[in-house]
Amino acid sequence: MNQILYIPGLGSEESLKKQRRLMFFWPKDYQIALFESNWASNETADEKYIRLKAFALKMHQKDSDQLTIIGVSAGGSLAVRYAYENPNFHQCRFLF
Repeated sequence: MNQILYIPGLGSEESLKKQRRLMFFWPKDYQIALFESNWASNETADEKYIRLKAFALKMHQKDSDQLTIIGVSAGGSLAVRYAYENPNFHQCRFLF
């Protein structure tokens, strides 16, 4: 199965709602998951990244699955780090 891990940016709650709604328009042969970055929390960037790694690992458990990561704006910074440290995923896209 094709899997997409979507990492949103710093946007407002209204922006995040719009991004969540867009997920319903992906083709049904894709499993898409939104990583809740919670940018406004007191969590450090390293703590967010640790959560992202656990989230991606849980999502991408079968080697036969293809994982595509989409990082939007600030979410792109997490996606870049994941891409650098985990070269085994399918592809990475950054939207700035």
